Amino acid sequence: MEGERGEFLIKGIMNIKSSFLWTMSVILFTLGCATGGDVTRLRNDVLGLEKKYEESIPEIRKNQAEIGVKIDTLQVDLQVLTGRFEEGRYQTERSLKDVTTTKENYSLQIKELENRLNNLKDRLSAIEHSLNIQPASSPETKQPPPEVKEGEKKSPGDIYKEAYATFKHGEIAVAREMFKRFLKTYPKSEFSDNALYWLGECYYAEKNYEDAILSFEDLIKKFPKSDKVPRAMLKQGYSFYELGDKASGKLLMERVIEKFPKSEEASLAKKRLKGVSKPTQKKK
Repeated sequence: MEGERGEFLIKGIMNIKSSFLWTMSVILFTLGCATGGDVTRLRNDVLGLEKKYEESIPEIRKNQAEIGVKIDTLQVDLQVLTGRFEEGRYQTERSLKDVTTTKENYSLQIKELENRLNNLKDRLSAIEHSLNIQPASSPETKQPPPEVKEGEKKSPGDIYKEAYATFKHGEIAVAREMFKRFLKTYPKSEFSDNALYWLGECYYAEKNYEDAILSFEDLIKKFPKSDKVPRAMLKQGYSFYELGDKASGKLLMERVIEKFPKSEEASLAKKRLKGVSKPTQKKK
């Protein structure tokens, strides 16, 4: 940079000097044709021009130095901006890469959980097929579930309420069979999502966590817009914890928090992840 400024200054001086010499040539030529008084006046003019030329050189050098400083400052600013741009681009690319990696890991975890649920279904189906028996009733009661007689005129809502009242009364096994019969008779009624949820709660209360998981899963898949979905997902997570599968339980707690961040279930999921408490029964 110093070399370039020096070269620029030398060229400027040479240009000024050339102009001066040309002017002097013209003056000398004129002197040859002028009188004595004119010669003196012209000589004085030449001396004045020469003095102005010498006086202008420091100013030219000063201006050149100031221009050089400004150019250096601009180059430094440009380097700083370039560095910031490169750093910003690096951070952006790194953030995008981290987000992509997190998304891929989360998708793999969801896929693994779905595979576990499918394996669980297959295993239960194989066990039921080989044993060809129904799940045992709770030892606290062996009362057969009431049947809806053909002549009785009860609405699906009435039948559901009877099953729910039986559950709340503590007759879990009876309520379980009532909910199963209701779902078989009214698989797509306005109460079917609730019936599936409380069927899962029956299994959960009987510590039959595998059937509870499957019942809650049926609810989530068949009625994805039901208000029971957040609680069903939460209880699925608790069921996996009870089965000793903490990885699946934790994943489901995180899904509840992500999908329903402002819900009561999300608060319970956060507490469960911290090992604080278990969920309580929710109103019908």
